[in-house]
Amino acid sequence: LKTKKSKIRLNLLISKNFNILKNIEIQCYLQIVNKIIKEEYFNFPTNGFLGITSIDNSNIFLEGLTVIILKKNNLVFSHQSGGQKTIISFCLILSNHFFQRPNLYIFDEINAALDFKNVKKLSFKLKSRIKKSQLLIIALRNNMIPIINH
Repeated sequence: LKTKKSKIRLNLLISKNFNILKNIEIQCYLQIVNKIIKEEYFNFPTNGFLGITSIDNSNIFLEGLTVIILKKNNLVFSHQSGGQKTIISFCLILSNHFFQRPNLYIFDEINAALDFKNVKKLSFKLKSRIKKSQLLIIALRNNMIPIINH
């Protein structure tokens, strides 16, 4: 009976330490991702800073992550327009590109909610950042295709 209790305690200790290590690993990953997306998001005319944070820092797996946009006056901006959501998604894709470079990207109507200025910036970023990958872009407006093809 003592050995059974000892094994259970040992398994609980291992499980607890594993979760702590996994949580620390993901927090480190989030720091790198936040640095990249802040740089990428800052290049768009958004007047703010983008960040990803865990809802519960003690256990990242319990509540998950949230996206925060901090405006210059330190107000948290929680409701994003369609264009802002597109830019946020694109910045997250670029941050993931730092860790793993896929061979193929598929973008479905990535320019649908963007104005021409942001479409142009996004097109130049796609062209410069994603050089060794193939792009499949589905777009109703063709204003970004000529920039990427040249």
